[in-house]
Amino acid sequence: MDSDTCSEILARFPGPVTLYPSRRKWLLLMAGCLLFAVGGIGEAHNGNAMDWLGVAFFGLGAIVPGLMLLHGAASIRLDSDGFEMTNLFRHARFHWQDASGFEAQFPPVLRASAIPPPSWNKFVAFDNAKMRNSTWTRVIALLMKHNAQLGDTYGFSADELAKLMTQWRNLAVAARPR
Repeated sequence: MDSDTCSEILARFPGPVTLYPSRRKWLLLMAGCLLFAVGGIGEAHNGNAMDWLGVAFFGLGAIVPGLMLLHGAASIRLDSDGFEMTNLFRHARFHWQDASGFEAQFPPVLRASAIPPPSWNKFVAFDNAKMRNSTWTRVIALLMKHNAQLGDTYGFSADELAKLMTQWRNLAVAARPR
């Protein structure tokens, strides 16, 4: 999506505005998994257990993208109080005063690579002040520099979505009575 779309969404403040993930992305991921699973069946005809493990891995890997294509499986809803993220039918609500520092990032493994990864590998991470301070949370924060992430980029590039979330948050915080 482009800046005009971001501007159009920001113009709809205080919302609510609901964004949905790219169906094309999830269809391609599901098709890729199914292609590898079917291809693996051709290789596994000799009964090698490792080949069948690959078939099972990619076959099961097609389930999540398939679920993400179902109505209501994934979205993010922005309003003046915060945002609600739905991922695989699970809802999580975040208030703007608790969520900050939206940043597009590469996964830590790709960040360490000498070869620059493509921009479609990016995701949006942020700080959640209400996140439980567990050992796992500290490890995630150490790796990502943030303790939470959005479940998708909702049809935007990660950079555009991070900018949109930051600007929407700024509008919401400025509009709150003091």
